[in-house]
Amino acid sequence: MKRFRFVLAIAALSVLFGCNKAADSKGSDKTDNTAQSSAEVGEGDVIQLNTADFLTKVVNYKDRSERNWNYLGDKPAVVDFYADWCGPCRMMAPLLKEAAKKYAGQVYIYKVDVDKESEVASSFGIQGIPTLMFIPVGRDPEVIVGAIGKEELFSKIDNILK
Repeated sequence: MKRFRFVLAIAALSVLFGCNKAADSKGSDKTDNTAQSSAEVGEGDVIQLNTADFLTKVVNYKDRSERNWNYLGDKPAVVDFYADWCGPCRMMAPLLKEAAKKYAGQVYIYKVDVDKESEVASSFGIQGIPTLMFIPVGRDPEVIVGAIGKEELFSKIDNILK
C-alpha cells in the first residue's frame, strides 16, 4: 500500500511540475495548442513564433554584442514554451487563449514549440515544459516552469503591466 501511495505521489508531482523536454513525442494525441502564426495574427490571438520571429519580436539572442536582456517588443509579453505531446502544456492552451482575449492590445501572448524550434529552447536552457516567460518592457523577465492556474496567470500578467 505504501508503494502504491508513493507511485501515485510521483505521478501527481510530474503532472503538477510539467513535462520533461526529452520525453518521447511519438504516438501522442494533439489537442488545442493551436496559435496563429505571426503573419496571420489578429488582436487577442495567441501568436505562434518560429526562430526568425523570436529573434525579431522577443530578443535577438544571437547578437553576441548584447550582454544584457534586451526585449524588442513595444508592450509586455508572455512566451509559452510548449510541445503538443505535453499534457500540462495542453492544459495551459485554453488559459493562454483566454488571456490573449482579456489582455488584447496590452500584452502579446506568444507560443514556441520546443520540438520545432529547438534552437530557441536550448538557447534559454528550457528543460521542462510548459515554461512560461513573463516579459515586462524595460525589466528582466520572470520564468515559471510548470503549469499554473488561471488566477496565477492573470496575476503575473497584471504584474508585467505595472
